[in-house]
Amino acid sequence: MIERRNSRTSLVFMKKILCITFFLLISLGAIQTVSAAYDTDITWTHLSSKTGDIPPPGSSIQQTASLILDIDKDGINDFIIGSRKGGSSLFWYKKSPSGWTRYLIESDTLSVEAGGAFNDIDGDGDLDVVFGGDWQSNKVWWWENPYPQYDPDKSWVRREIKNSGANQHHDEIFGDFDGDGKNELVFWNQKANKLFLADIPADPKSTQPWPYTEIWSSDISAEGIGKSDIDKDGKVDLIAGGRWFKHTGGTDYTAYVIDDSQRTSRIAAGDLIVGGNPEIVMVPGDASGRLKWYECTGDPADPKCWVGHDLLGFDVDHGHSLDVVDINNDGKLDIFAAEMNLNGGNPKAKNWVFFGNGDGNFETKLISEGIGNHESKVADLDGDLDVDILGKPYNWDTPRIDIWLNSPINHSLEPWDRQLIDAQKPWRALFITSADMDNDGHKDIITGGWWYKNPGIQGGNWIRNTIGQPLNNMATVYDFDNDGDMDVLGTQGKGSDPNAIFVWGRNDGSGKFTILNNIEPGDGDFLQGVAVGRFQGNSKLEIVLSWHEDGKGIQMLTLPPDPSNDIWSLSRISTTSQDEALSAGDIDRDGDIDLLLGTKWLNNNGGSWEPYTLNPSSGSPDRNKLADINGDGRLDAIVGFEAASIPGKLAWYEQGDKATSIWQENIVANVIGPMSLDVTDIDNDGDQDIIAGEHSIINPSGAKLLIFENSDGNGKIWNKYVIYTGDEHHDGAQTVDIDNDGDLDVISIGWTHEKVILYENKAIKNTQIKTPGKPVLSDDFNSQTLNTSLWTIIDPKSDSRFGISGYGTPDALLSITVPAGTSHDVWNGNFAPRIMQSVNNTDFEIEIKFQSQLNSQYQTQGLIVEQDSQNYLRFDIFKDEINTRIFAASFTGGSPTVRYNAVISPVNPLYLRVKRAGNEWMQSYSYDGTIWTNAASFDHTLTVTSAGPFVGNQGNQENSSPAFTGLIDYFFNTLSPIAPEDSNTYVEPPVITIQPVNQNVKEGRNATFSVVATGASPLSYQWQKNGIDIPGATDAMFTTSATTISDNGSNYRVNVINPAGSVLSDPATLTVYFRPNIITNPGFEEGTTSWNFYTRGIGSFGVIQPGLEGNNSAQLALASEDSNIQLYQKGITLEPNTSYQLSFAAFSTRGNNVTVRLIQHVSPYNNYGLDFTPNLSKSWQTFTTEFNTTGFTDIVNDGRLMFWFTPFATSGDTYYIDEIKLEKING
Repeated sequence: MIERRNSRTSLVFMKKILCITFFLLISLGAIQTVSAAYDTDITWTHLSSKTGDIPPPGSSIQQTASLILDIDKDGINDFIIGSRKGGSSLFWYKKSPSGWTRYLIESDTLSVEAGGAFNDIDGDGDLDVVFGGDWQSNKVWWWENPYPQYDPDKSWVRREIKNSGANQHHDEIFGDFDGDGKNELVFWNQKANKLFLADIPADPKSTQPWPYTEIWSSDISAEGIGKSDIDKDGKVDLIAGGRWFKHTGGTDYTAYVIDDSQRTSRIAAGDLIVGGNPEIVMVPGDASGRLKWYECTGDPADPKCWVGHDLLGFDVDHGHSLDVVDINNDGKLDIFAAEMNLNGGNPKAKNWVFFGNGDGNFETKLISEGIGNHESKVADLDGDLDVDILGKPYNWDTPRIDIWLNSPINHSLEPWDRQLIDAQKPWRALFITSADMDNDGHKDIITGGWWYKNPGIQGGNWIRNTIGQPLNNMATVYDFDNDGDMDVLGTQGKGSDPNAIFVWGRNDGSGKFTILNNIEPGDGDFLQGVAVGRFQGNSKLEIVLSWHEDGKGIQMLTLPPDPSNDIWSLSRISTTSQDEALSAGDIDRDGDIDLLLGTKWLNNNGGSWEPYTLNPSSGSPDRNKLADINGDGRLDAIVGFEAASIPGKLAWYEQGDKATSIWQENIVANVIGPMSLDVTDIDNDGDQDIIAGEHSIINPSGAKLLIFENSDGNGKIWNKYVIYTGDEHHDGAQTVDIDNDGDLDVISIGWTHEKVILYENKAIKNTQIKTPGKPVLSDDFNSQTLNTSLWTIIDPKSDSRFGISGYGTPDALLSITVPAGTSHDVWNGNFAPRIMQSVNNTDFEIEIKFQSQLNSQYQTQGLIVEQDSQNYLRFDIFKDEINTRIFAASFTGGSPTVRYNAVISPVNPLYLRVKRAGNEWMQSYSYDGTIWTNAASFDHTLTVTSAGPFVGNQGNQENSSPAFTGLIDYFFNTLSPIAPEDSNTYVEPPVITIQPVNQNVKEGRNATFSVVATGASPLSYQWQKNGIDIPGATDAMFTTSATTISDNGSNYRVNVINPAGSVLSDPATLTVYFRPNIITNPGFEEGTTSWNFYTRGIGSFGVIQPGLEGNNSAQLALASEDSNIQLYQKGITLEPNTSYQLSFAAFSTRGNNVTVRLIQHVSPYNNYGLDFTPNLSKSWQTFTTEFNTTGFTDIVNDGRLMFWFTPFATSGDTYYIDEIKLEKING
């Protein structure tokens, strides 16, 4: 690999300086610091269509263009290859698990020129593409993205932007160059020597060609195009033809020369030197010349300000590939450049990366030599969050594509451990937070209608505790009655069900709540923002509320002096609301608490609230936080915008000298649905970082939990890290030090699943993973039966016996017996019978006392510490042909490594200890439990999940395996042994006082079973369905998931357990009854069958995958507004004066509403009792309403169920509908 250093100093002078410096550094012993500013250790994996890694791009031998963009909105970049002279002109490539799949965009052979651009031209939420014609064509075209209907062999719809005038259009770009909040298209017209600008028409699909305006002309042909805010005035400037262009009003632009000799160069720009004006990089694309970067430290309008620096010191041969991007993820911009091999004239064509250190110095790395590049691009091509290279030649060895994949970077800021706290909570929760609910010193998790008890450093399961009916949706947690413990405020609605009735749970200090309803009801559907504070100085405590439903303003609850007995009053403090998150803080630094709504804020004027817009940015703000991002002492606003399943803006807004002025927008990243947000110093470096969770309904398995590290402490450079991929997030991603180990962990929830998840930060590592505690639970086996709430029995060959003996005596023992004649070995797999308990991945020390004598060869007893079935540790005592031995081995991917093997005395009893400290493992043994001898000591990385004792036998032949009964007196955590061990004090076993009762529910509803039991603590519970344990069902109360007819007749019972034993409840029977759905094809699984769509405007009705449930849902794309737009089903049979229930799921891309009516299908169109207008949002919600039929006296069969979109729908809106149910209510 060729390396070269570059800087602003001339190469000759720099060589002299380096020679002198090198000598001095050698003399001073400081040579190690020379290259400390660069991080260039990247491995590139080269793939090519010539070796079958990528499908070739058609048959053309002149490949002219390429683009990288996310075409199908799956969060992973796709790319386009354009060509002329034979074959189809445009193909796009989608990443697949095995490589890339090729799709057609344009089947005709067009004279496509170099360049191209993309933008959401038609405003439908996906990216469309633009390419121009070459010297043979006077046209510029755009292609409409057909998302989500892609056919590998079907062309996209092509329309014309320009179809007259001069030929050749080399380079196009989109950008908001006039600052009006809308992107314009700028393109070159080389044969006219002009640069044109076009506004996107209001209706681009029916406007051909577009109006466009000349903004600059030249006496010679020019090319190259880019953009950046050159003069730092907050408006994006255009860069083209060796110049930059400043907008001066209307369609007027003033050109300022950077380097007139670079009129036909490729152009890229960015902060190569951190701070100040952006730097510009140029290189001749269709000729040979120098690759230079230009800096300006004064007035960029003055051509003399621009100073060029030669990066290589020699000519680049047709450098038609150029970009500026952070390739090595160090927060500093790098330069990518590559040469053509035009007509075979440059057989040693090169491809470089120039790694920058942020100070204007670069280290050169040669990526390839001998491969031609033309319009090659750089971006993340495989979704692993590092920058890859897309290589494309022009006419060398064509057709051909090359890709260089960047070696994966460790994208975790620190190691993280995902823990599933609850796999299936009973219903959707809207918020998640943490607090110590039972005053045991550990922060618990609160969400929905429950709080989850933190098991602490001793490990164990998180127990779900019900706060108390009817508090179903926690809104906030606070010590409302000022008694020293945390109370809960919530609403009575479940999930997103509309409900504005408040209750609060008064905590008795142990996590038991009295539910009180002395609160005035709110006015809204379901909460999206809550803030608690004393907004009027030291006066009463107040709670500010923001509802999902628009038009409800900001409301406030005021606590009375006696919050338990007096009424909490409600008032509306402002009609201005953005209907999402709320953050409280002293924004204007006047001593009182203000409110952030998103891109607006409310100024607290001591009783009145004055609204201000901090930035008129487009989009709908969803989550927000207040924090000082740049360390200037002022609160800034961090906002994640609403964007379900599509990239959305994550930005921070910098407060200036005056809080009421416009705040500068700083884009952090575009993230799939950044609708979970927190801001904190996650890496303990003194500045504020951002945590964001992705809300991806369409692809939840690809949703990421992300950290954006504030790399420079000023919010200008952000490094992105992935905590975890595979969980969808909604109003989650909240930070808390859940394990009291000094670093911040993350807790989260989602919209499409019912999980509660903890992501534990493993930042404290090396000698200790955590502060030593009690992650292992001790057991002296002094019980009537094995405690199966603690232990899991594992019997790999299903032939071993497990027993407890000596209950209530000093000789209580666990016995594990293996039969003779078959091996129960721990070597080529783990076939030893054992009992295992879940163990936190923390430091610990385990002690086991064995009371069994090893008499025969191959008998063994010991401890297994496990990550999974292929990765574990074995510590044991075994008998060989002559001696008793102490032994240790590690297993990685199933492959063993012996760690220790030594002879010890064959005595009984024997004591074994295993200690873990970080990645260090220590084994010792004792003959009396007092004097210990060290054995194994080694380093090994293992993510521990469980540990427990085992017994086995082994042999080279099956018949050499002797029978053996291992006797285990105790299994102790040395920090918490049971004392006195084997106490004969009688422990009362559990007794059930109230048995579970039978339940009758309608299909689709939940059923709840409960039990009441007494007995010695701790009591634990395990519910069963038809005799099989239900995972996670470990409370005294169990609520099923939504029932189906297949659940009818199922029996539910519960095993109640304590240290003295267990008792099984009587079975309770679940009866599920069915109400037939009157609607035909309710989930659109049969396409559009039975449904009719009508509009006098322009619109389409079809189905799309996936649906909310099943495969399909209805999609209605409305291209124009109209006074009659409806989707309906006719011929519905109804009974008079009868109760019915309607439910359906829906959303629209703009959050617009719809009205549902049930009417007579024919004139006079009488209403049959249903007229329902729910509040739709931009993501799936399920709506339910009940009504009585009216307007007829006999059974009718002419009902029409109609979704009526007028007057809500707007041009460009798309509605999605699924799971329509119309049911008669029985009884």
